[in-house]
Amino acid sequence: MDEVLRDIREKLRHGDYQNEEHVRFSLVGQLLFELGWDVWNPTEVNTEFIAVPAEDKTRVDVALFAKSYSPSVYVEVKAVGKIAKYLSEIERQVRDYNRNNTALFSAITDGRRWRFYYSQTGGEFHQKCFKECDFLKDDLEDLQQTFSVFLAKESILSGRAEEQALKYLQLTNKQKAVQDCLPQAKRLVQSSPYPTLPQAIAKLVGQKGIVLSESEAAELIERMPEPETPVLTPKEPVSESIEISLSKENVEAKHLTIPLKYHYLFPPKTPTRRHEPKTFTVYDADGKEYKTHIEGNNRLPGIRGFFHKNPQLRKGDKIYIDIIVPKERYRLRTK
Repeated sequence: MDEVLRDIREKLRHGDYQNEEHVRFSLVGQLLFELGWDVWNPTEVNTEFIAVPAEDKTRVDVALFAKSYSPSVYVEVKAVGKIAKYLSEIERQVRDYNRNNTALFSAITDGRRWRFYYSQTGGEFHQKCFKECDFLKDDLEDLQQTFSVFLAKESILSGRAEEQALKYLQLTNKQKAVQDCLPQAKRLVQSSPYPTLPQAIAKLVGQKGIVLSESEAAELIERMPEPETPVLTPKEPVSESIEISLSKENVEAKHLTIPLKYHYLFPPKTPTRRHEPKTFTVYDADGKEYKTHIEGNNRLPGIRGFFHKNPQLRKGDKIYIDIIVPKERYRLRTK
């Protein structure tokens, strides 16, 4: 997932997506494939879907069906840079898609900017927007979290996406801004000039055009909902543990290098970029989940969050990986 997000970001920076179809096929299609959707199955990823055939012939750019009998997500795609100027018009268009054949979620994107709507709630359609993200501004880990929660097929089928969307909708605008900025703020407090968490939050929220004092930030942080219960518990049996000594490159690039002697415990490396990576799940001590895979140079990418949580790590330090289920589930720890 991390590699795909980086690839999309670079192509956006270079201006490679030159029209709406580039965004729909090359960007959205690639992202959906990574999130578990069968993009080659038109009954699951239905392009040019007619939402209300009895009334008109307007078509949804992409309709996702996690279950065969009703749409799960409508994705309305525009060319890069076209959302801001025409947002109200696009929202009316997506609102009409949901008149008689309502999807659980709707998303509006121009590739760079994404807006997620919980279609099942009441109110004006613009009030149903619970999450926004920007491929060029947001941290890659935050983007991965957003898409994994709100657009992954598994998350929608399990009900996790709907549960988290409802939590967002219950927040005020200031609370939403604080919630969105919290991961980045936690990283800022670990580097010079070492601001407090409320100071970092107030600064980041201010960049979004919302005035928030440090005392307000502190109060809203206290009122944040409790994190989800980790899927992995400390009681899970460990079949084997391995020890890895960090290199300078590991610390600077925030990834691990898996020695060849341990490769039998992990899914095989992807032979070429044409093949889907053999992903697996790694958890840290707090239950934070990372989806990763073995890539070139025997690297384990997509775990930057682990290094952000452990800024004390240096060259020569030891990292331990507990094998819970070989080739599927692992726990990452420093002790």
